[in-house]
Amino acid sequence: MKKESENKNVNPGFKLLLEQALKEMGLSSGYEEQQIVLAFKRNLPLSFQKYITQINYKGGILFVRCHSAALKNELQLGKEKLIGKINDQLKEAKVKELRVF
Repeated sequence: MKKESENKNVNPGFKLLLEQALKEMGLSSGYEEQQIVLAFKRNLPLSFQKYITQINYKGGILFVRCHSAALKNELQLGKEKLIGKINDQLKEAKVKELRVF
């Protein structure tokens, strides 16, 4: 089983080919949403992830549903920093806003 750090070294040509194929098949929006959700999860401690019940992305807004008032407050306070980290990982400014409910 490969470590996550090893998966980051995917051949750039293959990644470009995959993205082009997904776009041609009309699946690029789902792929993009998954990449954003994964980037969000990578930037959260594992102890926080167990309180999150749903993560969705649509139109530049990342929607996060969680059942912990303390976590909601923590995400609200650090949302600008979190958005910056996600966009840095994606190498594009995809996430404009984070809504926690």
